[in-house]
Amino acid sequence: MPETIPSPTTQTNPDGFADLLARYDAAVEQGEQEALDSVYQHLEERAAKAIHGGDIPDMMRLRSQLRRLERRATRGTPHAFLEGTLITFTVLDRMLAAGRTAAELQASSELRAQTTLVLRDAVLDELRLRPQRPADLARALNTGAPQISRVIRVLTDEGLVEPTESPDGSSDQRARWYRPAA
Repeated sequence: MPETIPSPTTQTNPDGFADLLARYDAAVEQGEQEALDSVYQHLEERAAKAIHGGDIPDMMRLRSQLRRLERRATRGTPHAFLEGTLITFTVLDRMLAAGRTAAELQASSELRAQTTLVLRDAVLDELRLRPQRPADLARALNTGAPQISRVIRVLTDEGLVEPTESPDGSSDQRARWYRPAA
């Protein structure tokens, strides 16, 4: 069976950007608004797919390609097409920027949720050893006191942890001690 050899365009340009540039140039050169609209539609579909999939590298690649197209448009696009072209590219670029921000926030939120679960389990494990103050837990778990306080508040609300008296009988009223709920 003969081996198929990919075309040079496919090898160097797997997302078809060189073909898109050629279609754009041909549409502008021939003054065909329909062909230009087809290029815009293709870009919009790729942007929507990248945004919907949360594909940050593809969003960044598309933004780079839009900037290349925008530079090309300002150099050689007839005035009749230029305004619509630049508006379309600007809208797509803003959509991709917002999509990237949303994807990064989603990834950050997921990471924070995973970290919170790990920290929650670690706090429970530490409190099973002996009653402790949030500051002691923060030191033992090498994390910040605000994160520990947040986790303790959630665990207390869920009835898994409760405040208790100081195990050494100190009279420091400011210090709160916690232990697993009975």
